[in-house]
Amino acid sequence: MVYEIPVKEITKENFSEFGKYFNEKGSAPTFSDTSFDWWNEVGLVDIKGGLSFGVVRPRYNAGFSERVFERHNGTPEILIPLDEDVIVLVGKRDAFNGKGPEREDFEAFLAPRGTAVCIGAGVWHHAPMV
Repeated sequence: MVYEIPVKEITKENFSEFGKYFNEKGSAPTFSDTSFDWWNEVGLVDIKGGLSFGVVRPRYNAGFSERVFERHNGTPEILIPLDEDVIVLVGKRDAFNGKGPEREDFEAFLAPRGTAVCIGAGVWHHAPMV
């Protein structure tokens, strides 16, 4: 089965079912001087237990298609695009329960570089696309 899913501009509101979106743009820095601007607590994520960091460098996916999904039932996954904007494809927590995933179980969001996307525990996803 193939579903075409339009890419939406991500906002805190439209991503809330899948996790949290963090973006300091539009808010004043908590502290600012001649050497840097700093935003405190742009976002808070409750993480129980250990925390690991990894690096993903997405490769160009000419078909913008995905066949593999994963989820982490006990922890969120945080994506911070550094070099380019990315497309984050996510599926509802119960997308693979029952007869199979349906089109309405998935959403695609454009996350601008320099922002952060926290995919909630149990949300289906895979590597972001460029």
